Amino acid sequence: MGRKGKSSRAALDKLDQKLDELNSNRNVLLSRLHEVDRNIAHTRSKQAELSAISNSKPPVSILPTEILVEILETCYLVLPDKSKCYFPAYVSLVSRAWRDAVQGTPSLWRTIRASPMRLNRLAHYVERCGSQPLEITFNTRLSYGELRVATALSMLKTKARNWRRIEFRLDSQALMLLMPLLSGLSAPRLKTLCFFPLDDNDTGRSIGLNLNMDVPRLSNVHLCQSPIDWHSNVFCELTTLRIEGCWTGSTPPFTMQNLHRALRDCSSRLRELALELPILSMHAGPVRVDVIELPKLQSLELSYCPSRYKPTDLHAVFYTLSAPALQVLSLAHLVPRAWVTFLRSLLLEPPRYSTVAKLKLDSIPIYGNATGYAEMDNNPEGVGDKFIGAFPALQYLECSGDTDAACILRTLIDHLRVGQCPWPDLGTLAVNRCDLPVLLTFIRMRAEHKRPLNVVRLPQHARELSTAPVDAIEEYVKVEYYEPHAEGPQMYDFLDDVD
Repeated sequence: MGRKGKSSRAALDKLDQKLDELNSNRNVLLSRLHEVDRNIAHTRSKQAELSAISNSKPPVSILPTEILVEILETCYLVLPDKSKCYFPAYVSLVSRAWRDAVQGTPSLWRTIRASPMRLNRLAHYVERCGSQPLEITFNTRLSYGELRVATALSMLKTKARNWRRIEFRLDSQALMLLMPLLSGLSAPRLKTLCFFPLDDNDTGRSIGLNLNMDVPRLSNVHLCQSPIDWHSNVFCELTTLRIEGCWTGSTPPFTMQNLHRALRDCSSRLRELALELPILSMHAGPVRVDVIELPKLQSLELSYCPSRYKPTDLHAVFYTLSAPALQVLSLAHLVPRAWVTFLRSLLLEPPRYSTVAKLKLDSIPIYGNATGYAEMDNNPEGVGDKFIGAFPALQYLECSGDTDAACILRTLIDHLRVGQCPWPDLGTLAVNRCDLPVLLTFIRMRAEHKRPLNVVRLPQHARELSTAPVDAIEEYVKVEYYEPHAEGPQMYDFLDDVD
């Protein structure tokens, strides 16, 4: 074979080699193409499955109406009171079936927040609530329009026989429209009645309006700057009464005579009483104390509201109320004169607070050691000792706000050092402001006297500021932490923690 033949042979070999490479690449690409086809087929299969699922009805939509209603009623019951009013309206937007179920369930419409500016909504709730016991809040001013206010009141009046709790928040002009409608009104299911003003400084406020209603089950009344005459029959069968804000604006001062009249017909049944001081005594000369016997009272709350009145007998209520079954005593925001008057009332015989198991002191001005009041009455035992001895059955002490718990704990420590253990049943101590070393000393000495505390509640910032004393406290007692600003006051929950 010549040179030319050898050259052609080499060229053919190269071509054969390239063809083999191309065939190999072709096979790889075909394999990948088959894999892509399989993935496309798998994806289309999944897409078809998802389409079938999405086009089918969700399980909740095929529930029987009775089951759906039970679920909605359960959700309604666990909602906060402020959210219950809007629950049926929002749930109705889910679907036609849900809207039909909600509109046919009166129990979901029994919480009404009424306003003359929402007459259509009010009419819808009144229509849908049926014969359910109603929880109503009515908020209005006459500036919304007299016709609108009168129309809203008339709508609510048509359901008066179903009222269970009604709260009026209105100005004095709207009040003048309301009172004639309430006079003589029959509300056989009403248990709670509340009045709150919307015009603190209204010089035209009407006071002393007689309110006589047919309310055989009324047991709870809450009044702020009360427009009601204290002889009204709504005070007759009460177990809970709260009176506050009677010293602001143009409202005449709340007096001891008013208190006697309000409690006259319910004193034998009253279990919970909350009063806002000061309460004026209208007697000239020395203060005359007429004791009000409250044999079943279990919770007493006394707080202070800034007043333009400055007489010296504003705190006679400390000498007036006698509650031999009292379990919970709450004192809040007392000015120094009121606090000293309370301490002096502890000198009375027989003791007033020997059954108290729970004591709450909120922003009480305890200056120095509690025994520092001893010289005020020339009492050799000291008013501080009287304070400690006034609560022999105490189980729970709460010092919140600006109350300095260390002032009380130092007195208790002095007793422990001489071998005495006052408040032997004390199990829970909650403090907001306190010298932690003093607290630690008290807890340690209680443990040494075989009377250890069960729980100490401290604000969250106490651990962040001082870890060493808190760690030492945790060696003796269980410590719970709380956020002071997150725990607002709770109304009428006093008795839950008392054995």
